[in-house]
Amino acid sequence: NKGEGFSVRWEGDVQTVLKGELIGILYALREAPAPGERLLRIFTDSLVSLQAIRKAQCDHRDVEFHQHKGLLLEIVRLAGGRVDGLGRKIEVMLHKVRAHASF
Repeated sequence: NKGEGFSVRWEGDVQTVLKGELIGILYALREAPAPGERLLRIFTDSLVSLQAIRKAQCDHRDVEFHQHKGLLLEIVRLAGGRVDGLGRKIEVMLHKVRAHASF
């Protein structure tokens, strides 16, 4: 229902703001675009998340010792391998938006 949220706790003892942002992106990636759509746009105000994802995407060794390595690599894997029901690639675009801006 509208206005109802949910709580998520990713494995591990450390819960950080960055982890929360990355989990939000991961959940958005798991959502399928509308039927017939081949583009999934995800908007975030977390520049740090986008930078970490880009770093993991360019060379996974760059995040070898990152606190959220597993989460970053899962995001990169899902973003690069989305396909629709007909096996066509779904393009994933991550966008930076201004924090706390009204739309």
